[in-house]
Amino acid sequence: MTRKKEQGIARHFAARARGLEASTIREICRLAGIPGLVSLAGGWPNPDAFPFDFTAEAIGRLMAERRGEALQYGMSEGLAALREWLAGWLGQKEGIATTPDGLVVVAGAQMGMELTCRTFVEKGDVCLVDLPTYFGGVGSLQFYGAELVGVPTDGEGTDVDAMAAILARLARRRRRVKLAYVQSIHHNPLGVNLSPARRRALMALAGKYDFLVMEDCPYRDLCYAGEPELPLKSMDGAGRVVYVKSFAKIFSPGIRMAAVVADPEAAGKMVVARQFVDCCPSNLSQFLLLEFCRSGAMERHIDEMRRFYARRRDRMLAALDAHFPPEVRWTRPTGGFFVFAHLPGGMDAAALFQEAMAEKVAFVPGRQFYIDGSGASTLRLSFAQAPEDKIDGAVEVLGRLIRKRMGSKRGS
Repeated sequence: MTRKKEQGIARHFAARARGLEASTIREICRLAGIPGLVSLAGGWPNPDAFPFDFTAEAIGRLMAERRGEALQYGMSEGLAALREWLAGWLGQKEGIATTPDGLVVVAGAQMGMELTCRTFVEKGDVCLVDLPTYFGGVGSLQFYGAELVGVPTDGEGTDVDAMAAILARLARRRRRVKLAYVQSIHHNPLGVNLSPARRRALMALAGKYDFLVMEDCPYRDLCYAGEPELPLKSMDGAGRVVYVKSFAKIFSPGIRMAAVVADPEAAGKMVVARQFVDCCPSNLSQFLLLEFCRSGAMERHIDEMRRFYARRRDRMLAALDAHFPPEVRWTRPTGGFFVFAHLPGGMDAAALFQEAMAEKVAFVPGRQFYIDGSGASTLRLSFAQAPEDKIDGAVEVLGRLIRKRMGSKRGS
């Protein structure tokens, strides 16, 4: 079959570029600038949570003490002092045994996932992803030509029994899985944690079928009940887990800082790969993060952020209990930014979105998180960005629209 003749510059696009499409979720998040809109869509941190005073003071000090280093090129793997500090902190706080040689500082978690896929994924490789899951990890896999296979989820995250059945079926067809993309803690969009039993089972499957795990963990520190779970990487004795740790939610996304923890040989290959992408991470951002960590400001800030976002989480859950019909099911997250809801009777979340936008309320229709086109009757709600006193009213609007679509009102 011949491809339709393209006009203009498009006729020169590489095949991998032709298939690129803008993220629907990011397009929805752009709507946040509409006057009067209450956005329950974006997974972006709330600007009120940013450490402005610390950052302003630290930049001033860096310009006085380290201006030559802070504004200069750096090493592709990241500052040695930062990698050493992070290796120790991850060992102490997250149970991850690593050395600075197994750690790469990157410009945000998305780059960490891109470098992981650039290093390991080839066209046609079979990779497992959750149904639903975060579009960023999926996009990186798709860009490098992975064949994606969806794994069902439930209230405990990835259904590992279903994963085992999928792996066995693929093995019978002589199809080897290269990698599984997993969010084990405060899943986006589900907001749930992978249970301890499932963690052990998943790692056992990775060993049995010899596949890698790309573990995306941007929300672990934002835990609102008890202590955060340990990541899968803490159980990794074979070097098959590539752990992507973001600092966007516990410092700020604007500094573009994350870390990838991997087998030292894999980390070294990523360092070489990124030399043809951005050469090196920002020295200024790294010095800021190092000061944030060393000074103890990060630990204090994490405690503040847990209280800050927990109030919003509680506000949203109370509003859902008050305003949503009982036929709607939703998760009750212990951390992160998101509640995931299932609408009754096959109700179309995309149509609900259009009605909600007419009343200046935004959310994300859930189909965007499913690689198989399912999820039409699901939606993701974020409590991170909306003003705390606007959450109840926004949820009330959604509840009223849902009841209207159901053709009945919630009983008293």
